[in-house]
Order: sequence, then C-alpha cells, then structure tokens
Amino acid sequence: MCCFLIAQSLAVPPGPPRDVLTLVHNSTSILVLWLQPDEAVINGEIVSYKVKYNNSVNQQSLSYATTLDNSTLLLITGLKPYTVYYFTVQAKNSVGFGSDSEPVLNRTSEDSKYKYKYLLIGKQSCYSEDP
Repeated sequence: MCCFLIAQSLAVPPGPPRDVLTLVHNSTSILVLWLQPDEAVINGEIVSYKVKYNNSVNQQSLSYATTLDNSTLLLITGLKPYTVYYFTVQAKNSVGFGSDSEPVLNRTSEDSKYKYKYLLIGKQSCYSEDP
C-alpha cells in the first residue's frame, strides 16, 4: 500500500502595514500614509487597506475607512477640531484583513475663521491672513 502526502499551503491574511504616518491636513481631516507589510508576511496580493480611527484610547467609538485599491494613503475627513485621534491600518488580501499596525496618534488643528500661511526665511517667519 502506498501513501501520498498532499501538501496544502494554508492561506493566511497579511501581516500589519509598516511605518504608519499621519499628517494634519486641517481642523477636520488627517492624511494617513503607510508602507505595505514586509514581503515575508504579505501572503499574496494586497487588494485594499482599512484605516481604523477613534478619539478614545479604549476604542469605544471606532470608525473606519477603506481604500478602493492597494494605495497606501487615505485622507480621513469629518473629524472634530483640535481633537486627538488614534489610527491603525490593516492590509487585506484574498483571505481577508490581517492584523493591525502599531497605533499612531495625532491631533487635528484648531478651527479658526482665519487661515495663516507661514513662510520661513532663515531665522525670520512671515505670515499672511486669509479672511
């Protein structure tokens, strides 16, 4: 009697995205950028990413936004002015979403009726007001 061992690769979701960075866009939006998971844990083709965010460390009011493709940036809008938000990112392959990235936090800017534009020149700074 002969036996055959059939090896099946277990499909697994991807590892976490790397180097998540947040940039304040204005008082109600933050741009989130990241790198794809390491090649060793990408586990297939990335089809999209999910950015999860909230303004509470205990994640009571978790919100999320998803990319439509495998792009590695997303502008999160509709945030509250001058509020700290926590962000994590998940990658998705054909199996599903993988583990969260390390959390990153940032604060939206203050809301103001004036918009200030600064220009640094040497040790001096100049600004203009737009009503």
